[in-house]
Amino acid sequence: MEIDLSKMPLGQVDSLYDLDRMKAGYIMKDINKLNESCEIKYNYMIIPMSVYNILEHHPSFISRKIESELDGLWNVGTIFGYECYLDMLMPTDQISVYYNKQIARDLKIDSILEGRIIPETKVDITIIN
Repeated sequence: MEIDLSKMPLGQVDSLYDLDRMKAGYIMKDINKLNESCEIKYNYMIIPMSVYNILEHHPSFISRKIESELDGLWNVGTIFGYECYLDMLMPTDQISVYYNKQIARDLKIDSILEGRIIPETKVDITIIN
């Protein structure tokens, strides 16, 4: 999936802060559209610093005290029900959206018992500037 920020309607932008708020809304609108089209809802995403710097300006972003995890990811907050994890080594134009292990386990059990096909656990989103 791709999110093209060059197609974003700009309107009146007075500052970089306003521009980042608009970009954050545009990014989250597309991610929510992806989630609405899926049977299983994704509930966390791994983002690079460049995307974190945009999303943190959105009024719905709830910051957390940054706590380091064992695998090098930092839980930095939530936005629209998505847990946001910061990965400093991730490419700057990429977002990965996942569902958690509890949902993955339930899907695996359903696939064994009912013969259902397991949907992808991860969706990579590329941001085009």
